[in-house]
Amino acid sequence: MPDGCTLVDPVDTARRKTIAGGTPFEDLLVPVFRGGRCVLDVPSARQARRRAAEQLAAFHAGVKRLVHPHEYPVGLEQGLHDRKAEIILQTRGLNA
Repeated sequence: MPDGCTLVDPVDTARRKTIAGGTPFEDLLVPVFRGGRCVLDVPSARQARRRAAEQLAAFHAGVKRLVHPHEYPVGLEQGLHDRKAEIILQTRGLNA
């Protein structure tokens, strides 16, 4: 994330978290099919299991505990949140 961004909580839009530029990130939306052809290199079950274990290990222990876990911050990027709100208002006829 070269420039950083602000995440907006989809449940409480007044709640926001700024992510600093240079923070490591991974795109979650990746193409699977293009033109009817699979373009995703599907990992084996062993590779998927290893990746899941690595990602789980990266979480802070407070987030993983079962009793009173810390909340993991998630949200929509500010631009995506704004676009979503605009579409909803247009659909409801409240914004031209």
